Amino acid sequence: MANLLTVSEILESTGIARTTLYRMIDEGLPYTQVGTRKKLFILEEVQEFIDKRKNDLITKLEIGKEYYNEELCAIFKCSTQGGMRRSHSTDALVLISHHDDPNNAYMDYWKNDVLYYTGMGMEGPQDINFAQNKTLNDSNSNGVINYLFEVFSNKKYMYRGIVKLIGKPFQKEEIDFAGNLRMVWKFPLKLINQNLLDEHFIIKEQKMVGDAIQDISNEELKKKIASVDGIARSRITKAITYEYNLYVHEYAKRRAHGRCQLCKKEAPFFVNGKPFLKSYHLCPLSKGGLDVVNNVAALCPNCYEKLIHVHLNEDIEEIQAQIEKDAI
Repeated sequence: MANLLTVSEILESTGIARTTLYRMIDEGLPYTQVGTRKKLFILEEVQEFIDKRKNDLITKLEIGKEYYNEELCAIFKCSTQGGMRRSHSTDALVLISHHDDPNNAYMDYWKNDVLYYTGMGMEGPQDINFAQNKTLNDSNSNGVINYLFEVFSNKKYMYRGIVKLIGKPFQKEEIDFAGNLRMVWKFPLKLINQNLLDEHFIIKEQKMVGDAIQDISNEELKKKIASVDGIARSRITKAITYEYNLYVHEYAKRRAHGRCQLCKKEAPFFVNGKPFLKSYHLCPLSKGGLDVVNNVAALCPNCYEKLIHVHLNEDIEEIQAQIEKDAI
């Protein structure tokens, strides 16, 4: 006959919270009642019930589908706020990566098929042992499942799948919510499922964020690129798609003051009241070029197409000289 464990023994053996256990009882978890208050459980039955709840949750979610915030809360029984939401009830850590807000203090980025996810804490140096930073750091051994959602447009959370911590977290200097440099923790995460997005979707959503960036001040723009390392960000979609640092490209366009940095002519037309210039990497990202302000020029469409098809050294030298002269 299987050993019967008390509530305290079950909590210690499984690592679940007391509130989770009682919610499971409400959902049908079997137990033996002793007297009026004491409940006893079979460990194997509790563990099977926990595993079934996890599997039910996984199958309920649809990869690539966009959910609203209230739906996330109902599904995971988690908080309505925050980018790292721990749910003891479902043994889940909901990770939300925002790409829709130019003032976002968390600068997550993909490099091929790895997401470098920023830890918890909007201001000041982050502590890896604080709250959900510790949960994520211990996620390969604590039984918690990490569910990733990406936000490309306001209030829509696209489910990408379950992610696993694949390497040691590391520290990086970035700008916090108050505009000050601080040390953050980056967690290398990888999807356990093969979920490729269409590259045109990424380009479209980058444009949406880029349009929003046009409205921030020069001072905020400079703060955002202060900690740029210039390494080209990319993700494996249905092709390799490079994700430009939109702050760097906005800076390059403002620096040109509406004039092409090759032919020196004014932009041929305006879009939404702003001169239309295209950003161009002097050394392409695909050839190891950095995504930094000194490698990005603002060109009129004609000169842009010229360099795409005829990459002359004298043109590059002319642009580099102009970049050195121009400033915001």
